[in-house]
Amino acid sequence: MAPPETRILLPKSEARAQGENDQEAAVAKHRTLPPRRRNAPVACQNCRARKVKCGGARPKCNQCEKASIDCVYDAPAGLNHRQADKEQIARLQATVEHLSQRVSAQSTSTSNQLTASPSPRPLGASPAGSINPDVQSSADLVEFLRDQPEEFALQVLESLRQGRSPKDIMDSIGGNLSVNVNPSVHLAARGSVTPTQTPLEFQLVVQYPNVYLPLVPVDAASLDLGLLGIEPQNADIFQDPGLSNLLQGDVSSATVNRVVQPQDVLGRTSFGVENGILIDPRLHHVDISRWTSIPISNQFAAEAIALYLNMNQPWWAFFDTDLFLDDLVNVETNFCSSMLVNALLAWATQSYAHYEPMAATLPKRFLDEALRIYDVEKAVDSLTTVAATSLMSMTWTTLGKDKAGRRLQEDSARMAQRMRLYGESDVSSCTLLDLSVERVEMAACATAWGSFNFQMVMSMSYHQEPIPKRTPRFRIPGKNLFAAQHDEPSPDATYTAVCQFWLMVFDMNYLYYLERSVSMASAVAIFQRLLGWADALPAGVQRHESNPDHVLNIHIWFHTAIIDLFRPFEHEFPQPKLPAFAGVNATPRAVIAASIEQLKRLVHHYREHCESSKYSIIWQSGMLYLINHLLRDLSSNESQFYFLLCMRGYQHLARYMPFVSGIVQSLLVMTKRQGGPLTSNTQRLLEEVRGESRRSQEFFSAYPVDLEIVAKDPSSATLEKLTSRFQEEPSGAGQGEASDSGSMPDGWKGSTQDLTTTLSMLEDD
Repeated sequence: MAPPETRILLPKSEARAQGENDQEAAVAKHRTLPPRRRNAPVACQNCRARKVKCGGARPKCNQCEKASIDCVYDAPAGLNHRQADKEQIARLQATVEHLSQRVSAQSTSTSNQLTASPSPRPLGASPAGSINPDVQSSADLVEFLRDQPEEFALQVLESLRQGRSPKDIMDSIGGNLSVNVNPSVHLAARGSVTPTQTPLEFQLVVQYPNVYLPLVPVDAASLDLGLLGIEPQNADIFQDPGLSNLLQGDVSSATVNRVVQPQDVLGRTSFGVENGILIDPRLHHVDISRWTSIPISNQFAAEAIALYLNMNQPWWAFFDTDLFLDDLVNVETNFCSSMLVNALLAWATQSYAHYEPMAATLPKRFLDEALRIYDVEKAVDSLTTVAATSLMSMTWTTLGKDKAGRRLQEDSARMAQRMRLYGESDVSSCTLLDLSVERVEMAACATAWGSFNFQMVMSMSYHQEPIPKRTPRFRIPGKNLFAAQHDEPSPDATYTAVCQFWLMVFDMNYLYYLERSVSMASAVAIFQRLLGWADALPAGVQRHESNPDHVLNIHIWFHTAIIDLFRPFEHEFPQPKLPAFAGVNATPRAVIAASIEQLKRLVHHYREHCESSKYSIIWQSGMLYLINHLLRDLSSNESQFYFLLCMRGYQHLARYMPFVSGIVQSLLVMTKRQGGPLTSNTQRLLEEVRGESRRSQEFFSAYPVDLEIVAKDPSSATLEKLTSRFQEEPSGAGQGEASDSGSMPDGWKGSTQDLTTTLSMLEDD
């Protein structure tokens, strides 16, 4: 079939074309264009972290207003991030130019003064040809910024805008840089902080000082080597024979029925304000016999509960303190219950045994009492039961039986979900909370966040998917940030930061352990959120050398979370890069190394300055992560120092928590598995632990101790498996030949001079 003929189009005449163009122009002139789409407001840091819609209201958006938390924006009002960056870059360029001009002008002035003044230089004056320190700092800063990535330079600009002098900035970067060092000021700065600091670590210290403390070298002679020694557990620490029998399990009925008083043991460690432990005045009016059948005195109960409130409330506040204490004293059951009191005492008496040795006999008895009540009341959902089951689960774990504790953990999470403490739930509880009542709303906020934080601790510790699949739907408790903003650490401010931290860890655990979606892009995104959280920390929660224990806890967990975040990529070759840190060798391995260095200082500071290091389990993850890293190479003096520092810290905790004895045994199995000769320090430690383990119990715990293999072989990494291997080994097996290091009876085997270490990083011998 022939194709149809096509009509030939003739060109349009010029006149007609011109007329049509004029007509179209006239129509276009009067056409009403749709309004341009409004730019979306810049979301605040909290809304971006939680991935919720932000209204962009200033100074505080609606979401932050409801949650009663600080609202921080990355960009000024009216500008998006790109516009704000351009504006900052322009200011930075102007600042650098201004500094250069000031350096030139002041240097010229100094030269003229020196030329015009031939008289001898007074004592203490600058030598001829030197430059004023302020001028030199400005010059150093100018040269330093020329080689730095844009984001890093913007951080320095922000410090200048806040009124810091160039000298202060250079001093904070890494000591006094007022010397002419060529060719690289950058390398000179790094060299003045620690000899082996990596470029990435240096940049993190400068950009994020709230969580990356500059690690100034410490002279070995200043170290407390007593931290490396400990009296064996079989020492006679109980002066009362009756108490010693109780500890060994030989319990007579007469001893059981006696009312436990704090005065029962002579020479007990002092308890109270002198140790930083505040006792709420209401606790002096408690009649504990109204809440438990276990015979203890009111003073014993008051001190144990006070220790719990001081140590645990800034970390996982399962209940509102005021509501709980009011009901405890008035014997009311709105926000207190017998189950909760017994569960709290089961957990608290483990730590209280540090001050009152008699308490070491009581955790299991209080736990049994709480479990008996739970069997009767578990069909009724309540806030106090959610809190009590969380505490009972924790106690089972520290007693070395976390498989039983896991069931209670699941019960607690399911009950919280039914009560809609974590977002919406498919199954609703018969117990409906009247949230219009302020006291009920306060109690719900506390229990929702306390139980959620506990669930996240367990998820991260066991490398398992979180049981709650949603975050709390209530505001974060702890609104009093006044003290923290004035440089005074506040438990309320710490707890607010803790809740925000676990929100980010929830996302990490959800991706890694539920969806099994482990990608470098998601790891970098979460890392940026963690750094943003760190940037917004109030003054009292920022890292510094005098942090109290509740602040140190959050910094320890921050760095362990970062190690977990990048662990899947640590052994990849070639190492992937972190695009946010251009200009430095930013890799997962380098990020982990930076956090390991921070953990070394944190663990040492905690053991040296915090009495709670001997009885609080919250911080032990720092020691576990650090030892796992050190076991890769124990050949250096520095590695030996930190290994013993952690192991001796664990031995203190093991006096009160059987679960920790299992960790110590597991770590020694891992140490021997590395091969090579054992130092006399490690050999002595092994002999002590083996002697203590003769009266040790059998462990039923899936707690992962070997973090190097937990992803590939979870069952072999558990405390239960490793302690069984420890018990199977004959007492003389695998001891090897101890290396020479002296024979001091306690602590480090060798002279102080031999311990050529710093608390940051030193080169291997």
